[in-house]
Amino acid sequence: MADHRKVVRFPESGRERRRILRKSEDPRLRLSAILASASGWLFTLALVLFLITNYRLLLPDSLQRLFSYLAAGLKTTTSDATTIEYASGSMVDAELFGGGLAYVDSDTLYVSKPNGINQLTLQLSYSSPAVETSNSMVLAYDRGGRNATLANAITPLCEVRLDSPILSGAIGENGGFVLITDESGYKTAASVYNNNGKQIYKWQTSQYYILCAALSPDGKYLAALVFQQNGVELESELLFWRLGEAQEGDPKPEASFSLGSSLGYEVRFLNSSTAAVMTDHGAYLITRKGVLLGQYTVSPGDLIGYAFCDRGVLVASNAYQGTARAQMQLLSANGSLSEEPLYISSEIQHLSAGGSIFGVLTPDGLQVYSVSGWHAVWSNSTVTGARGLRMDSSGTAYVLYGSDCRIFRR
Repeated sequence: MADHRKVVRFPESGRERRRILRKSEDPRLRLSAILASASGWLFTLALVLFLITNYRLLLPDSLQRLFSYLAAGLKTTTSDATTIEYASGSMVDAELFGGGLAYVDSDTLYVSKPNGINQLTLQLSYSSPAVETSNSMVLAYDRGGRNATLANAITPLCEVRLDSPILSGAIGENGGFVLITDESGYKTAASVYNNNGKQIYKWQTSQYYILCAALSPDGKYLAALVFQQNGVELESELLFWRLGEAQEGDPKPEASFSLGSSLGYEVRFLNSSTAAVMTDHGAYLITRKGVLLGQYTVSPGDLIGYAFCDRGVLVASNAYQGTARAQMQLLSANGSLSEEPLYISSEIQHLSAGGSIFGVLTPDGLQVYSVSGWHAVWSNSTVTGARGLRMDSSGTAYVLYGSDCRIFRR
């Protein structure tokens, strides 16, 4: 008959098993038990912190959108991936976002994919909405109003209400954003917020009118395109600040560059050290230290349009070469100008760039080119009568019409 007296029964209780392991004579078992316990508590803490910071994802509306998006993804076919229908049948402003479109109508922000599903539908009640996008976030603001909202693909992240009407706005790559306001007691002001909606910088000026601003990719610098009236003369400048602790009032810029009598249109950082400025007299590349890196001058009467791309700034102007109606030039990020222009035989109606690809809409249709060597990538003669064009880096064209966005690929 077997002797069971030497059989040690392992406790059924998990707590008792852990107690035995922690008191084991083998130090390796004791260490493993301690590490296992610590890992469990760390996981629990991480889960709690995630739920606290992302509680909006668990709200009923967010869950409903998420499930509807997943269901739509399972049912997507080739035929429904070529159009984004505007939910209300109209659109005020739109930008590419996450393989789809972020757009606003009269009172709502939508984030839509090319399969008929709106990932985000957010009531704004803005009188004149505008939208800007980064890789992962959307900024919607009320031009002439006092409200702005930051959102991701499925839920709003924060909302700010200002004391003064908003003139323009821009979003940085990390979700930080800047709003230009018509400030009471000053001419204008630039307010910078982080992606939690906390104001981290504010410049109020009684000297300049701020046209627009941009944040560097690393979020450490602000560039503002400004002008002032000196008698009957217009004087424009590009100003740079390093963003640090929250400041208000009229802090002095770290660097500046005079643009003379040019009227500024837009400023954009090409990288963390160089900003590109587009004016009615052409394009400028200016370092963060206020040094001119490159310039392309165009007569104001000849300028047709422009687009920022990975390689620099594309500038379209009237052409006086044979039968060409327009010409394209590239002011590269290193300050050099393309050796030869690209001549286009038809009038350019819309111009857009994404990555190193750009497209032009003309009465003859859509032509898509590579910035490198002006190589023609593809074209489509059926694309006409559009309100706008948005190109992504893959060469896909999102053509904006009055009631929908139609997607064309090579």
